[in-house]
Amino acid sequence: MPWAKNKDIEKIRKAIVDTVEELSHWGERIPKVWNDCEKFLKENQKKQIISRNDVTMFFRNNYPETEKDINVDDILKFYHEVGLILHFPNESLKDVIIVDVQWFVHAFKHIITDPKHFDKHCGNKNEFKSFNDFGILSDTLLQKIWTYNNKTTKSCIQHKSKIIPYMNKLGLIAQIDYESANQTDAEKSEIVDEVKYYIPSMNKMNFDLSSISKIMSGQRTSILHFKFTDFIPHFFFYRLIVACIGKWKLLDKGKRLFKDIAFYITDGQGYHNIAIAINESCIQVQMFRRDNRELEIEHTLSCREMIEEMIGRITSTFHKSVKYVTGFSCKDINLTEESEENFLEERDIINLVHEFACPNHVDKNHQVDGAKLL
Repeated sequence: MPWAKNKDIEKIRKAIVDTVEELSHWGERIPKVWNDCEKFLKENQKKQIISRNDVTMFFRNNYPETEKDINVDDILKFYHEVGLILHFPNESLKDVIIVDVQWFVHAFKHIITDPKHFDKHCGNKNEFKSFNDFGILSDTLLQKIWTYNNKTTKSCIQHKSKIIPYMNKLGLIAQIDYESANQTDAEKSEIVDEVKYYIPSMNKMNFDLSSISKIMSGQRTSILHFKFTDFIPHFFFYRLIVACIGKWKLLDKGKRLFKDIAFYITDGQGYHNIAIAINESCIQVQMFRRDNRELEIEHTLSCREMIEEMIGRITSTFHKSVKYVTGFSCKDINLTEESEENFLEERDIINLVHEFACPNHVDKNHQVDGAKLL
């Protein structure tokens, strides 16, 4: 009914207004010099990318007397936060400013959503299958996608070395390092010729539980759950997978990347491994060895700290209402399996380091091994 639609539209409008008014910059006065910089950034949008030095030179040429008092990083941070540009202060990214954000969006969108370029000019069906099924994108195919009859994305090729790190920073794409522990020099030389990327959102492959059980047949911890109280945006998982590729090597040369699980080697010898999975309410983490030797506690805890830091950073950039608690299942479950009735919140059992009776199932009187909790 029309009146119902109008009510829904009004709710959406109010939600947008409320969100905007909560922004830290709402109602702030912008100095004239910042406003002039905004005009400069907009005038350079056709270039798509400029350098931080370009902005510095703008102030040097137009404000020679006060240039030394102008904090360029604060200005760039402001216009990044309001969505005019993309700029990160990281050492490897700080000299690059993406001034045409829509162009950058199209650069990624065209990779994952335009099917027409594949069947006509992909040239290699195996390359396309690898990308379409597993999310593994060769550099050759990437350039073909950006080149073919598309004025918007042709310029992406000349800027590739600058925009790929930005896509990586945003958790969209990761360059794959196939080198794994115990590889020979000959094996390493075979894989360095072709650069390949992983795009988690394109991976459609489900895992086979029996093969996963074989991989994880050795010593392993219990599954650590990051349980989200309201909802979990799936791109949290994508961003985490990309961030981990920057930290650790992929297990089995990347053949253990699935839609909902990814496996990594976390030490230089290949002894310690980690599985990261997602289900409807949790991100799950489990450390394991592929032999029967004991897991090294110090290394295991170090990996957990890294995961916690990455998840904390990812969630903090989204929305203040995204909250989660950590915990475990009181029974052995498989990765990706839901376990609501068996969930033990970590803060309730934090001091129970030995075997203890499950507080969730008093009538069944089953035991939980506190020593295996990650």
